Amino acid sequence: MNRQERRRLEKLRQRTLTDRDLKNPQVMLEKGFAHQQFEEHEIAAELYNKVLAIDPEHADAHHMLGAIDYTEGRYQDAADKITRALQIDEQNAGYWTNLGNALKELERHEEAAVAYENALALNPEFTAAAFNLGNLHRENDEVDLAIAAYQRALEVDANYEEAWLNLGTSYQAKGDPTSAETAYRKAISIDPSYVDAHNNLGNLLIELGRLDEAEAAVQKALDLAPEFPDAFYNKGKLAEARGDKPAAKAAYEQAISLDEDYDDAKEALAALG
Repeated sequence: MNRQERRRLEKLRQRTLTDRDLKNPQVMLEKGFAHQQFEEHEIAAELYNKVLAIDPEHADAHHMLGAIDYTEGRYQDAADKITRALQIDEQNAGYWTNLGNALKELERHEEAAVAYENALALNPEFTAAAFNLGNLHRENDEVDLAIAAYQRALEVDANYEEAWLNLGTSYQAKGDPTSAETAYRKAISIDPSYVDAHNNLGNLLIELGRLDEAEAAVQKALDLAPEFPDAFYNKGKLAEARGDKPAAKAAYEQAISLDEDYDDAKEALAALG
């Protein structure tokens, strides 16, 4: 949200609705959206429900109520409400994408993939749908499908740094380090402060045995985010690769101190003996 948009939404948020406004679904929808952007979900939901009291077939109101449910972790309710919106307007790519997001959280992966594909059929340039489809495939270890989805997003927006990052992760999982390195470095060229890209590049370079380069990448991640557990984990892996067990132990312990549920770091620490 840029500054101008934030000011516009803040003005809407502060607006007192007149009796005339309360009969206007669009005014209430816009005010509800403003409250939603400031995480005032209860107020937003009340306004969306007022919209539906006037117009039960208002697709956007059903959709936005579903979006609130999704944000608050009620994924089945979200899927139900967004499905209702799609029954009214099945040509909305945004609805299909958000339905895919809810279905993904419900682990209904095949249905989620269909939802994302429906979004892309309606709007081939909808990068969020392609990116989320890639994430779905990547998490299901469908690496080739993930790569294809990320490439679809990047064909539309070549500066989509998150897509470059996840494309790199997918190539690394596939065993194509050259393509992975290219993707990570592209993400960094777009956003030099992209912590995950520096850290993932470091991880890849450790695997390739290019340890001095790996050290520079991991250290850059830590310079940008001094309390980033994954970077300390990679710092530990780097120290191990150099045969420095004390340094590895210290790095893994630091990762665990920052994230007590970091199982990979715990396993690596235990393996040091």
